[in-house]
Amino acid sequence: AYLATSQFGASRSQIDAVVPVGTNIVSLAPETPINLYGYIVVYTKSSLAEQTTPVSGVLSDTLAPVSSLLFTDRDLDADELGGPITWQEPVDTAQVVGYTVYWAEDAAGSVKAVITSLPAGSVSHDIVANTPITSKTHVLVYSLSSLAEQSTPVAHAILDRSSSVTNLAFPDTDLDAADIGGDITWTAPLDTSQVTHYSVYFALSEAGVGGAQLGSDIPVATNLPVVPLDTPAGSYNHIVAYTKSALTEQTTPVGLLIHNAYGAVTDITLEDKDLDAGQLGGTITWTAPSDEAQLVEYNVYLATSSAGASRSQLGSAVTLHTNAIALPSDFDPVLLTHIVVYSASSDAEQTTPSFIALSDTEASVTSLDFTDYDLDGGELLGTVTWSPAGDATHVTLYRAFLAADAAGTSRSQIEGDLDYGVMTGPGTNKVELPVDTPAPSYSHIVVFSASALAEQTTPVALAISDSTQSASSTTFTDLDLDPSDLGGAVTWTEPAETAQVTYYVVYLATDASGSDKSLVGSDVMGVFVGTTDIDIAVDTSLISYSHLVVFTRSAFAEQTTPDALTLADTGIAISGIDLVDLDLDLYDLAGSLTWDPASDPTLVTHYALYVSSADGSSRTQLHSDVVVGTNALTLFADTSRGTNTHFTLYARSSLAEQTTPAGYALIADADGSVQDLTFGDRDFDEDEIGGTIHWEAPVDTSEVTHYAVYRARDALGTGYIQVGNVVSVGTNYVTLPVSTPLSTYTHMVVYTKSSLDFMTTPAAVVIADTPVITTTTRWTIMNAEATTPRQDGRWSTPEQGSQWRIKELEFYSDFDCTQRLVGSSTLS
Repeated sequence: AYLATSQFGASRSQIDAVVPVGTNIVSLAPETPINLYGYIVVYTKSSLAEQTTPVSGVLSDTLAPVSSLLFTDRDLDADELGGPITWQEPVDTAQVVGYTVYWAEDAAGSVKAVITSLPAGSVSHDIVANTPITSKTHVLVYSLSSLAEQSTPVAHAILDRSSSVTNLAFPDTDLDAADIGGDITWTAPLDTSQVTHYSVYFALSEAGVGGAQLGSDIPVATNLPVVPLDTPAGSYNHIVAYTKSALTEQTTPVGLLIHNAYGAVTDITLEDKDLDAGQLGGTITWTAPSDEAQLVEYNVYLATSSAGASRSQLGSAVTLHTNAIALPSDFDPVLLTHIVVYSASSDAEQTTPSFIALSDTEASVTSLDFTDYDLDGGELLGTVTWSPAGDATHVTLYRAFLAADAAGTSRSQIEGDLDYGVMTGPGTNKVELPVDTPAPSYSHIVVFSASALAEQTTPVALAISDSTQSASSTTFTDLDLDPSDLGGAVTWTEPAETAQVTYYVVYLATDASGSDKSLVGSDVMGVFVGTTDIDIAVDTSLISYSHLVVFTRSAFAEQTTPDALTLADTGIAISGIDLVDLDLDLYDLAGSLTWDPASDPTLVTHYALYVSSADGSSRTQLHSDVVVGTNALTLFADTSRGTNTHFTLYARSSLAEQTTPAGYALIADADGSVQDLTFGDRDFDEDEIGGTIHWEAPVDTSEVTHYAVYRARDALGTGYIQVGNVVSVGTNYVTLPVSTPLSTYTHMVVYTKSSLDFMTTPAAVVIADTPVITTTTRWTIMNAEATTPRQDGRWSTPEQGSQWRIKELEFYSDFDCTQRLVGSSTLS
């Protein structure tokens, strides 16, 4: 076998060695240059010579490199790689069985190192994050056939991305020791193509040791993070920032040492130049902090504690390098005890100030006390008491006031001046506030000490605890289901403070303020404190009351403004009461008695159903109570209604049954008795009977399905025996065969049947045994009924004065008048 440039073996080059007969394959070594060869030619050879004309085949050179090779480095640390290697398979994959991926130091595959081998069909491989780049510069992909790997790979140069932030900065604008706060800023990496987020941490070192993340990851190109003011620095001394790709976060951050700014002033002093006792005035000064880098101003306050509680700013902010502020003369500190100075940055002032305590001498009363026994808000009742001043040498009198604030603004004196004279001894240290003393705008009781010269400018003040000790959350569910009647439990919640409450008094009233009130219960004092309910008796008439009101009562008086609840009268009405009566006996009922459910059955527990007279004065309950949710009651056959004419339905709550029915309906009692029952005996033997029993249908046949006819020993059907079969409604006769023994039977009775059962009281007609008449008989025809039919099928009585006569009279032997008797005569 040879490679040749033509099918005839031109310029041939032998492939492998000559093979013996029986061997039909030779191997072409990998990497054999194709040069200009276009054919493979095979010669057979004898012991004498080789053929001169070979058999040829076209040589097909398979080319199968991958394309679009790409490696995207998503590990954002320098000298580390990570991310996907991707490619497209060759156009011709017929001979491809797989691919081998390498690192290499050039595009030709120098010093290559296997990354992975993958089967045909693979188009990607992921490099794990933090893979060292070492000396490699390229990614190579070789196609692999069943014979050998390509000798010439497809190469892609490695681009090692290093995408760290720069210029990381954090100016601490929280000026408190051990606290930090402010904006963290940085400059984005030059290459952000693979950066998706930034992660910021507090850390124990520049390398990020012991890091605690600040917030969540920050998307690229969005707002930079803020360290909230008053964030404790703890043991953290660095802020570190990492970039993050879709693959992973950097392992090596950019770090910044935290500089904790501390801006507290020192050496605060007040040189008081106001010589009046209880008044201050002068200049407040201080020494600036050593580090003023983040300071912009100072704020000075007077406060009730060294921490700045209830502080009030003195003037406006003091500019930097101005370390003093004036306190106006005649300044009254009232309850203020400290001067506090806060340093402020561009973001906020300190939370912990520098301070000094205020000092002053006072001659004021002590132990000021008042207990309000008027339980209404805005009204007072009780005794104001106090103890004399500790140093009362110059005190001549006391004055007590109601005031709008602790300073005594807009005050109104309680009683008159109270003497405290040296000659007469200590005065009376109390004043009385009468019941219902209005205090709409007063918040304090203030007591001034006075000397012969002047009254104090700063009183002793007591904030008025005018608690509205009222009941609240009053509830009442009307369980009396009759309209305009009430019944049930009234409940309320006691005030949070009940120290002055002795009783609760509950009324029905015509408005929320308690007008025209009517006591609930029997005790005019009400119920003791600690009790939170009282019952309204069932059938209590609503009259014109619209509210329930609950008053609290102290040892001295009942409050004037109650807790009020608008009454909601529960009235249950039921409609749609209906019974299709399947008991065909008059005065007996049977079937399913149904009704519409209550529109709001929340408070209904049962229904009670009765048959009653029209006015309800007499009634009989039908079975036991029916649980709410059930809207039907089965009446069994022969349920007697007596003389009652109506169904009445009463709703029952957990408290009681209605006294007025929720609904009623006229009873439609089905009367299924047949009409005009007749029996003409056509058996003329004595003591034997036979013939047709005939009747007219009941007036209402809507529930009638069948008739049954019997011989009986009385009109009630005693000892009955059936005649023929049961017949369907529409058939109005049954035939009794002739020669039927009369026996002891005296009546024919007809029972009607509904879909439920037969009636119990039949229609009856006396059996008249007709023997043969052998003598001349005279028949008297009397006016029994007129010839004018009524709407119900019966015959009406003739009108007064109308005349009638028989025109023609014939006799027949059967009921249907088909067998005319011989010898019947016609009269006229």
